Amino acid sequence: MKRYFTYCYSDEEQVTCFLELDKGFYCERALYDVGGKYINTNLIIEHDNYFLPEGSFCDSLGHLTVISQTDFMDVWNKMVSPYLDYWDKLKLELIIGQKIKGEIICFYPQGVILDIGKTFHAIANYDECEKRLGKKCMYPGNKIELSIDEFDNDNLWIKLK
Repeated sequence: MKRYFTYCYSDEEQVTCFLELDKGFYCERALYDVGGKYINTNLIIEHDNYFLPEGSFCDSLGHLTVISQTDFMDVWNKMVSPYLDYWDKLKLELIIGQKIKGEIICFYPQGVILDIGKTFHAIANYDECEKRLGKKCMYPGNKIELSIDEFDNDNLWIKLK
């Protein structure tokens, strides 16, 4: 069961963070409203100040405000709507089973996030990447070739295996 929260990231900068947390209170998706400009941690991963939060929020729940899934999804949908036409075109351009090279950007609880040279990022299973690259090579900037497994329409990620 997912739970949804918001918190004020910085009063001075007028930053509000919207969080989707899993049952262990680890963040799966985060959206930042920075003075009316939105940053989505699924689409904009390279922004220094607004990565997907790490660690469990279980000890911080008192500082968070509960919101509904609908409230979170309203912000999510507003953020991704400008990208949906390109997402649909990309799904026609790429083929399931196609090999694709990617560069590791970072590690999320859901897996390894990769830059594949497109507007959208790819995600791969951590253990599969480690098996292929070796434990010593699991770091940002390293490159790996994997195959397209499916398109994650919820998160706008290309799933690789």
